[in-house]
Amino acid sequence: MRGSICKGDTRGQAIVLAVSHMSREVFGQKFYSGKKESEKVYVRSLLSETSIENQKVTMDALHLCPKTVRQIEKSHGVYVISHRGTA
Repeated sequence: MRGSICKGDTRGQAIVLAVSHMSREVFGQKFYSGKKESEKVYVRSLLSETSIENQKVTMDALHLCPKTVRQIEKSHGVYVISHRGTA
């Protein structure tokens, strides 16, 4: 999250979750080292392992990359990727 890491610091352990918008049920989770690994890789893995890549998926702007959206499109899923601009 923006602002959660002080300038000059690095991220430690992190988690990504697949959560249902309706029921708020957690379908899956992945832990990774934010110092060494990319969140994008773990999100793509979580999408395929939980079989939700063919559903309606929402993600933040970090995941607006060809490899991730292609994965969802190939499975006939739908995605909304948000972008919050700064003023």
